[in-house]
Amino acid sequence: MAMGRTHDLCNIGVGLGCSGWLLARDLDPISLVAFAGSWFFATWFFSPDADLGPKNRAGLLGIFLYPYRLFSKHRGLSHWPVVGTLSRLLYLLVLLGLVWWVAQQWGHVDVPTSNWSALWHFLKDFNPQISPYRELSWGIIGMIGADLTHLLVDKISDWV
Repeated sequence: MAMGRTHDLCNIGVGLGCSGWLLARDLDPISLVAFAGSWFFATWFFSPDADLGPKNRAGLLGIFLYPYRLFSKHRGLSHWPVVGTLSRLLYLLVLLGLVWWVAQQWGHVDVPTSNWSALWHFLKDFNPQISPYRELSWGIIGMIGADLTHLLVDKISDWV
């Protein structure tokens, strides 16, 4: 099994290569930043190995990764192509929703009902051809790409 440093170096190299290729293909700058930013976020903080425990580089944000360990065994769901990425994104959304709900209960955030309706319409009307859906799509593609690179490095290190 590849070690963390190997994963990081491979992911950074492939991520830079993919970002350079997309830049050469004239991807709009905001989508490119979404792609590259999410690639590196998925590499450094939210990789398929997030279930091994929060990494030191996550700092205080590592606290939020601890519950993920309860839901994912190493090389389990988190290591399934695409499904693992989507499971971590769902975890992140649930966690953010919980933090938002707690803040609302304590009176720090006021969320009018119309905002929930707007969120539903945003999701329902998803069209990757228009902004901000395009940037969101490129961000998800970046995370999936980083995870697929991680999984490929795992497979190659198992064969060697």
